[in-house]
Amino acid sequence: MKKKSGSIAGQVRQYLETHPTTKDAVIRGVANYAALARVMEKETGMRKGAAVSMAIRRYAEGLRGEVTGERRMVELLRRSSIEVKTKIAVIILIKYEGVRTKLFEVVKNLDRPSNVFFLVEGSDAYTIIINDQFLDRLGDGLGKKIIRAERGLSMLLIKSPEQLEETPGVTAFLTGAMAHKGINIVELMSCWKDTIFIVRDRDTAKAYETLSSLMS
Repeated sequence: MKKKSGSIAGQVRQYLETHPTTKDAVIRGVANYAALARVMEKETGMRKGAAVSMAIRRYAEGLRGEVTGERRMVELLRRSSIEVKTKIAVIILIKYEGVRTKLFEVVKNLDRPSNVFFLVEGSDAYTIIINDQFLDRLGDGLGKKIIRAERGLSMLLIKSPEQLEETPGVTAFLTGAMAHKGINIVELMSCWKDTIFIVRDRDTAKAYETLSSLMS
């Protein structure tokens, strides 16, 4: 990689500011400065070994006492709750003229507190999340316009304080934890204070355990 211009301290600061997970490790004092310096040299082209390591140390000392992004996320999640709903279906519906009218004719009687209904509009299709007992009704009403439908899913809904909107990285933090456990997320969406994950039934227990562990 071509060597970047600027002081060693400036390059170290730029690197850490664009690698928040690594920055958190440095702030928390759990990073091996020498090992990190070697990684940074390889990725940026710097060739100043001890100087890079010293710049990392000075950067960390300057941020001593700062609350890490991970800590802010954990504190927020500890004030959150999680709710699980099973027997959920996801439908991918192609967009066409008049689809909105037809769609709402089909689902107009589902507007009850106990029912699940989420609708996301994309550029070419709609994604619908609904109780799978209503999947046949949608199929009868929308027919060949359904690209894909899958039932037997579970919804994990995390309800957080309003500070969720001002806390960067929460969704990435949650999805990263689930990916680490090998959990495939079928659908993901958010609505104000709610973060919603759709997973397959076989992953429900593991997903709940993973998310709950981040909230305890």
